[in-house]
Amino acid sequence: MNRRKLSILFLLLIIAAAPTYGATQLIGNIVSSDNQMTAGMYKFSTTDPIQITLLSNESEPIVANGGAVCIDDKLYVYYYEDKGIYLMAYNYIYDTKTWVNTGSTSPTMGDWADVAISTALDPTTGTVYCCTYNSGQTGFELKTWDVAAKTKTRIADAGTGYPALAASPDGELFAIDTEGRLLNVDKTTGETTEIGSTGFRPKGAQSATFGQSQGGEEFYWFAYNDSESALYKVNTQTAEITKIADIEGHAQVVAAYAAEP
Repeated sequence: MNRRKLSILFLLLIIAAAPTYGATQLIGNIVSSDNQMTAGMYKFSTTDPIQITLLSNESEPIVANGGAVCIDDKLYVYYYEDKGIYLMAYNYIYDTKTWVNTGSTSPTMGDWADVAISTALDPTTGTVYCCTYNSGQTGFELKTWDVAAKTKTRIADAGTGYPALAASPDGELFAIDTEGRLLNVDKTTGETTEIGSTGFRPKGAQSATFGQSQGGEEFYWFAYNDSESALYKVNTQTAEITKIADIEGHAQVVAAYAAEP
């Protein structure tokens, strides 16, 4: 075999070994919608129009209204019921391959300080970060969440709250605040550095995550307010957002994470 043929063969082997990425798929929990979609875990395409597929069991709705995070094929869910003068809290664990409930606790008296409005898993350390109410519901706090011990530990105050949190593949923590500003968050002190304004003011339940695509890691935001529910890409250098498409039924999507390729 001559040298030219060897070079071509070597090039073909390199191309075959190189990773290929299709369109990113995201998974998230629809907790409410205007068209009565089943509360549960769904897969979302990142193309226009967004294709939505129910993954969890229709007979067993999943409502992560107090936060959820996926770790090693397990979805840890905090669900609460507001009884007016007290909260009832429930912790669930779902197998994300079958969506069977593999672990749950008896209801306990809850605390608003355990109710998370956003969560993020740091892939470099396995640490879960969340933004919760404080006990008096007068403000918000950035915390770590030990899903095994079912405890949350305060890092710092979080102002008026972070409706969306996401950790990049290299462990940077980003937040979007209630003014729509993209922030870089120090994971130790909770101090924030403003990157810029997205131009979208969030309100209600939503979430964000990073996902691998042909162009590299992308920051995806299931953005929600009274007039819009849509999936956006967020530029982490400038805070500029690019709309992918509206989400069916004005749905609120929490606990987003990237599906396995």
